[in-house]
Amino acid sequence: MYKGKGHKRFEFNSIRYRSSWEVKFAKVLVQNRIRFEYERFDIKTHTYPDFYFHEIDLYVEIHPVHPEKKVIPSNCVLVSTLEDTLCLANILADKTLNLIGREPIDLVMYLRQAILEQEK
Repeated sequence: MYKGKGHKRFEFNSIRYRSSWEVKFAKVLVQNRIRFEYERFDIKTHTYPDFYFHEIDLYVEIHPVHPEKKVIPSNCVLVSTLEDTLCLANILADKTLNLIGREPIDLVMYLRQAILEQEK
């Protein structure tokens, strides 16, 4: 763990993450060989969502502080609990789901619904 400018940083796989939840999410992705970019700039919203998955054109924002005020890309899933974070990681790791080729908006809606179903 690192501290810089008053913020804790957690290192995993040579990347400094802003939260331990992001590290847990990244670990599941790495274990399942899922490629991602951390804090990739979104030109449309001028933001840096936490994770970007190029193959499916999807952003993931983990544990947003004020989600109602946050500007996010339309192809972004907000995850606000640790359970939902790990659930989403496992859904993305499920090789039986064909997520590639879906429209980004449809994919976001599908993933949100899948998280809700996992909670039941």
